[in-house]
Amino acid sequence: MNENQDKQEASSEMAKLKVFVGSTAFDLADVRAEIIEAIRDWGYAPVSFEAPEFRVETGIHSHDVCLDGIEDCDIYLLVISKRYGGAYVGTKYPRFKDISITHAETKLAFELRTPVVSFVRNEIWNERPIIKANLKLGIEITPFYADSLEVYEFIDDIVHNETNNWIRQFSTSLDLKSSLRAALAQVQEQLEPLPMNVSPAGRAPVDRLVHTNEAVDGPKTEEAHVRKYLKVADDSNEQQQSAHSEGEGLITQNQVDDVGGDAQIINNQQGMSDGGMTEFVKGMEHISAEREDTDEQLHEALSRNKELKMQLADSIRRAEEGEQKGEPQAIAALAAVRETGDTEFLLKYLLALREGGVGDPTELNREIAAVAYLRGEIPTAQTALVQILDVLPDNMSAINMTGQIHALRGELEKAQAAYERILELANSADEATWKAAAYGNLGNVYRTRCELDKAEEMHLKSLAIEKQLGRKEGMASDYGNLGVVYETRWELDKAEEMYNKSLELNEQLGRKEGMASVYGNLGNIFLTRDELDTAEKMYNKALELHEQLGRKEGMAIQYGNLGIVYERRGELDTAEKMYKKALRLNKQLGRKEGMAHQYGNLGNVYYKRGEPDKAREYWILSRDLFNEIPMPHMVEKVQGGIDKLDAAQ
Repeated sequence: MNENQDKQEASSEMAKLKVFVGSTAFDLADVRAEIIEAIRDWGYAPVSFEAPEFRVETGIHSHDVCLDGIEDCDIYLLVISKRYGGAYVGTKYPRFKDISITHAETKLAFELRTPVVSFVRNEIWNERPIIKANLKLGIEITPFYADSLEVYEFIDDIVHNETNNWIRQFSTSLDLKSSLRAALAQVQEQLEPLPMNVSPAGRAPVDRLVHTNEAVDGPKTEEAHVRKYLKVADDSNEQQQSAHSEGEGLITQNQVDDVGGDAQIINNQQGMSDGGMTEFVKGMEHISAEREDTDEQLHEALSRNKELKMQLADSIRRAEEGEQKGEPQAIAALAAVRETGDTEFLLKYLLALREGGVGDPTELNREIAAVAYLRGEIPTAQTALVQILDVLPDNMSAINMTGQIHALRGELEKAQAAYERILELANSADEATWKAAAYGNLGNVYRTRCELDKAEEMHLKSLAIEKQLGRKEGMASDYGNLGVVYETRWELDKAEEMYNKSLELNEQLGRKEGMASVYGNLGNIFLTRDELDTAEKMYNKALELHEQLGRKEGMAIQYGNLGIVYERRGELDTAEKMYKKALRLNKQLGRKEGMAHQYGNLGNVYYKRGEPDKAREYWILSRDLFNEIPMPHMVEKVQGGIDKLDAAQ
């Protein structure tokens, strides 16, 4: 009985989101104690150096212990007061040698793409514009509230980050805790966007972009209006940082269920010499490699669909009209968009208008769907789409986006129904692009089910239409998708031929999204051939492009694929880091298939280290997620490994 209780408690602890509490110590000791207790009371697992359970590795500096702890956390909480803090003096992270340990923790959290929740004392925040104004005039003044100017440099570093750069202010520990609870709840919702009652979920966005002629040929002024404020992920998005941080992942979506991984793992297994088990682990490597089915579907739809950009431009115009009327929500929304590109408050403004019955509800819902979709707030986008389709049941744009959402959640029958509905509606010559995209999306649905002949048929139909239309962009996607089908069949030479055709067209078009996807898929080909150096080169090219474009899904896939390379080389610690980065991003995106792959890969790592109990635990997580999607061939593969592991023990 006690043993079962202990297991239940341990399982409960594992399920809690880990919140790393970062701040200077001496000026915030009392506040830290209060918020750590509050975080625990709210059902999270606080991670702080004060806690007796804080994991301390012997033989390394305490600063490095703290930085290592961030890699295992789900959320990084930063509280800034008057002190900048002591300088980092560890040895493991030499790039942080000139900044404080708290600043180093924050930078590492940004590099790892860990959600960052930041708070600054009111008096410090209010003094900041005064400091900045004087510095612009060449006057270096002594801060009144902060101990040094480095505090303001630290704040500026956060504000200028491309993501996670929203800073909340607080006066007392009471209002800090009040705001913190709401902030953590918002982050938790983003990290766990798919409720458990959503059936079968987990298929990553494998949907193909579809444009109508209206959408594609929309006025260029719409796009310019959007770019005035936002960094939309498209080919012109060169301003985004390409710094290859040690821990992010991103993704595009194309996934390879089973493809590139046979050779994956183990050869000399620590702790288990059973030959049959070794063969199983090699088979489990199929869990690992994920493909970027050059369909770039969901993200391409977001980044290149002119209709979405036009709707986003309309939402900004609506906020500008509200700003002129002095509406506080509109003012706040545009301030956030102009300063950081964050559309969170823009979406809240649109939702408030809809709730208040202001404006045409269908137009509002179109704007809400576009902004929410671009933000990855899928439930909000879906609600708006449902309301649009209640009024306009044959709206192909809304039907297509709905299909993409169903595919994202692994609801393949619903996605298929949406795409088949588009085929029924797209009868005129002007609607041929919709028909091509519907065929492409159906091909991805069939491929996910491993119905490869049917998938090939759909992609060839799409390619034929795109060739008639002379649309190189669509042809590039179709060649890439055909490559995925052939690779899944182990027709590697044919797959490589398709990928190279896709790459050539994407390079002609300057399409970074497409190039990133193809590089990732070529990496899978070289991985399957055991050409690890070339595979690593391809994956890093894909990762760099995804980081430039801010595409978390593509980053996640490539971190996972790099993990496979390191694992095959026997570099298990590096492989584990890559898999955890991929897993963290997949959790943020709600990608159950990606999560299932990475749980399986982490299980492989633990098995190779001679930790069979931990391996079993992660393989069970992998199996259960594959079962929810559903992907029965993967369920069978993972369950077979679990059975062999149990028999070996």
